[in-house]
Parts: sequence; structure tokens; C-alpha cells
Amino acid sequence: METPFDNIKSSENQHFVGRREELSRLSANFSFMTNTVLLSPQGWGKTSLAFKAAETVASREADFRFCFVDLFNVRVEEDFYVSLLQNVIKSVSSNVEDAMSVLGGFFKEERPSVELGDGGLSDMKLHFDRKAVRKHKDLMLDIPERLARERNLKLVICLDDFHMVELFDDPDAFLHGLDTHWTSHEKVAYCICSSPNGMIEKFARKSIAFHVYGQVMDIGKIEEAELNRMLRDRFMDSGKYLDEEKASMMIELADGCPYYVHQIANLSWMRTSVVCSEDVIMEAHASLVDQSSLVFAMLTAGLTEQQVCYLRAVVAGETVISSSEVLHRHNITSATSASRSKAALLHRGIVCNVGEKVVMADPIYAYWLKHKYFMI
Repeated sequence: METPFDNIKSSENQHFVGRREELSRLSANFSFMTNTVLLSPQGWGKTSLAFKAAETVASREADFRFCFVDLFNVRVEEDFYVSLLQNVIKSVSSNVEDAMSVLGGFFKEERPSVELGDGGLSDMKLHFDRKAVRKHKDLMLDIPERLARERNLKLVICLDDFHMVELFDDPDAFLHGLDTHWTSHEKVAYCICSSPNGMIEKFARKSIAFHVYGQVMDIGKIEEAELNRMLRDRFMDSGKYLDEEKASMMIELADGCPYYVHQIANLSWMRTSVVCSEDVIMEAHASLVDQSSLVFAMLTAGLTEQQVCYLRAVVAGETVISSSEVLHRHNITSATSASRSKAALLHRGIVCNVGEKVVMADPIYAYWLKHKYFMI
């Protein structure tokens, strides 16, 4: 059964809410070929914002092409280059034959094998030998610029879940290589979508490609009024009713995270016959927490004892965790231990900095810890 909250990462207009100022800034950056980094915790809408800005620019400028590369399942450096090349070729090619011609022009001897699905060009997958990728990685990084020049296009490449590059064997060297190539590109602009962590923020704020030729945008939460209106409109358009108070309840339970707002709304909608009630929403929220419990338990089991103690302080709402009183209350051995735990948890994206406060990146995980694990 299709619900009005399906396809929550879709680029379609009805799935984009609010963010007028950010949309205006990012659209302008794309139009002026300004490299951009979008930083926010997972689920806050970076990808949707990039999709919407791309649609906005593409609708008015015919010479632009947009390429989206999802790095969520990319764990090794060689896969990054293949994924980049594969998506770039799709974005500038008119059909499969055109794509094959592009490949033949750049790889005459060590050509990749090509897998085609029923969707033709959209399903095309490239398979390279790992040694060949390492040999041609510099070429693969420069192919977007060369193609854009050859075809007189402006190409914007959006790299989603960019924080995954930290899993590479030598991420520092990898990022340095990107910086070296990207600073020479004039017909290609890059948009990085990433959760904030030490390595990516350092790269974004110090690399030549971004601190000289680009902009870092810290993405906040969507305005509650916009989310509230969207939820009520979706229910109404589908023949069901959600009042303003209940919509606010959904937003509060999700701590304003768009991803979880949609999840709770989706589960509530499926449980609603005509009018959505508070009991339905609480049942939907409980179901969402239960669905994630095993993942949260495994994640917590992989943390050190001191990291778990630090998380207890965070979910308890402590603001000055380094104070002796807070350290003692949560069994944290020292301020140094707290600092190390914070750094490790930031690195893994479990917590994030919002202003001067450390908060949980995942509000449902925060709820599970507080009510199911620590039982605070």
C-alpha cells in the first residue's frame, strides 16, 4: 500500500519542505559552480536539499548536468573511483551506446566489464579489476572535467554520505588526492553531503578546493511550522485527518529530525482509519523504537564502558560533562576520559556538536538509551 510518506528521500517536489534560505544559497552556489559542503547529522535533509537545488538550477539552465553518488555502501577507495566514474558517465550520456563510446575513448586496453539491467543506461554498472583502478585513479578523477569540457557542459557532482571515506585505508592521502585534482577543475563543481566529524570538517574548512573555492553550510533543523503543515496536508490529501497538536507531537518525538518525522508519520498513517489519535502516534513511535532495538543494542555493545558512561551523561541532558560533579554522577573516571570518549563518539557519528552542546545524532537511539537501556 502506497502512503503519502513513501520515498522519503525522493527528490520530487512534494517531498521537500521548508529551507527557503538554504535552498536559495545552494542553488546560487550550483549556478556559480561553487564547491559546497553540507554538514548535518544523519536524517536532517542534506540530500533532499541538494536534490531540490539541482532541480531548481536544471530547470532554468540547460547546460547543467547533475550527478549524485551515494557512498553509503562504499568501504574501500577503489570502489569510490568506480562509483564516481559510473555515475558521471550516466549523467552526461544520452544512451547506452553513448556511454560505451565514452568508456572506449578513455580505456582502450583495460576496459571495464559492463553490466546492463532492464533499465538500460540507468541500471548500468561498471566492474574494474582493482589493480586497474589503482593504476587509473588519477584519470578517473579527471574524467568528469574532461567530459564537461568536451561536451561544453557544467557538471555538479553531489557526493552523499561522504563521511564513509573515513573507512578507507588511508583517508588523509585520499582526501589530499581529491583536493589536488578538484582545485584544477573549472567545469565541474562538487557538493559534499556529510555528517559532521573531525576529519571531514578539517578537510572542508582547510582544503584549497573548499576554503578558497567553496563554502561550508551547516544545515540546521527544518522549521517546525513547515513540518507541521506538511504532515497535516499529507494526511488531508489522502482523506485522513491530523490536527496541529498531533502533528507537533510527531515532530517532538522525532526531535525535529525529518527522517524520523516521516517514519513516525508513515506508521501513524497506516494505523489511522480517519482521524489520527495520540494513542496511534505513541504506538507508531514505540514500534519504531522496537524495530531498531537490536541495531541499537549491537551498537552499544561495541562501545567501551567509558563511552557508554559518556552517553549516559549526554542523554541525561548534562551540559558541562567535564565538571567533577557530572563525572562522578555518571562514573566517568576523569575529564581526560570524557574528552577521549567524546572524540571517539564524534568520530563514529553517534554524537554531534550543536552549538556548544554535545547531543545524540540519532533521536530514536537517544530515546532507546534513556528509556530502555539506562532507564533514566
